[in-house]
Amino acid sequence: MKKILYIAYYYPPATGSAMPAVNRVKKIMRNLEGFRSIVMTTEPRCYPSFVETAANSTETHGNETIYRIPTSWNLHALLLRVKQAIAKAVNCFKPSPDQRTTPETPQPPQDRPTPSASIKELLDQLLLFPDFARPWLFPAVRKGYTVIKREKPDIILATGTPWTALIVGALLKSFSSAKLITDFRDPWSENPYVTTHPLVQKLDSLMERFVVQRSDLVFLNTTHLLNAFIKRYPRHQHKLICVTNGYDSTDFENISTQELPHDHLNLLHAGTLYAKRDPGMLLQALAKHNKQQSMQANFYQIGKIDVDYDLPARCAELNIQENFTTLPFMPHKDCLGYMQAADVLVLIQPDTKTQIPSKLYEYIYFNKPVLAICEEDSALAKMIEDHRFGIVFSPHDIEGASRYLNEICLLKKKKKRLVMDYDIGTFDFENIISSIRHRIEQL
Repeated sequence: MKKILYIAYYYPPATGSAMPAVNRVKKIMRNLEGFRSIVMTTEPRCYPSFVETAANSTETHGNETIYRIPTSWNLHALLLRVKQAIAKAVNCFKPSPDQRTTPETPQPPQDRPTPSASIKELLDQLLLFPDFARPWLFPAVRKGYTVIKREKPDIILATGTPWTALIVGALLKSFSSAKLITDFRDPWSENPYVTTHPLVQKLDSLMERFVVQRSDLVFLNTTHLLNAFIKRYPRHQHKLICVTNGYDSTDFENISTQELPHDHLNLLHAGTLYAKRDPGMLLQALAKHNKQQSMQANFYQIGKIDVDYDLPARCAELNIQENFTTLPFMPHKDCLGYMQAADVLVLIQPDTKTQIPSKLYEYIYFNKPVLAICEEDSALAKMIEDHRFGIVFSPHDIEGASRYLNEICLLKKKKKRLVMDYDIGTFDFENIISSIRHRIEQL
């Protein structure tokens, strides 16, 4: 039996914000039959603070062999602790305001970063290059060399983000005759959600090119991302293929039952809200709707919120504090239960044209209307409109979103339950893998 070595920084028991990465690997592994799976990942204690772990998660999902490789010491974290210790010591010797003999000179507001601030930002980003998983790079390559000599895999499949995993795969190919598949779940060098120094942007581009050149096959998870790579790497077009995300029907077995108020319109968003993924527009639309209609709309958020304003205070200003509920990260089966109980499932993905959130494929499995806030010419908008999975609003269309809530409330009053009839067979991951199996077997 042939062997595949999966290089995945996230693997069970990682959950929460790591779930898209974990699920992608599990789905490929389940549906790519005829191979024995070997997994290289890190230890759960090495995950960053924003990644949750599930205490009751099953360690393995078949007959795979798992190698857990801890990270090395983190230079960036060490320097940060030294800096904090020095700052604390210096502050101990600073005079209090009433002990100063001369008033401080008022400083004008800084419209742009000072040279020292720009240098500090650059150094911080270089110490974290290519991403937060950098301390795993050298231990993974060192241990990976041993794993390759022991297991002799036929294929190496590395998935990112984090991009460190793709670099590990590209370097390990040098020690093996195995073919390399790299799986891009997001844009790397042109990701609108990541702001970096121009020098780091250049390094990102060079490293992305290195990975593509070393790969025998490159998976891109949307057609927009595929087209972007074809434009950047026309000489490697033959190895670039679109492998979309999808649903795996086995994930929906034995999901938990959840209850939401039947006399309300229940909107639900699963996943972290942060930075540009801001629910503000939808909350304003919800407040406008609730002033006008007898059937009230509720918004349920599963996961963390890290926006740059006080969201509970904002809800109070809009008088919808009773209509906004935050639920913590929870086991996947429980999250699926809430999706099943909701009336409308929400995606918030502005300012990007190439990304499609993996949770869309779970949403459509339940045949519920999808409300997406995104760019009208994006991959997400095109997919929703082409397959009639729901409705798309630009990030500023409060009036349009409010009207939609009014209309969908009337529909719920009439039908009691909002159930669509989507043709989703194309997005069954078993069918997706079947469509590319021959490309993998030809490697």
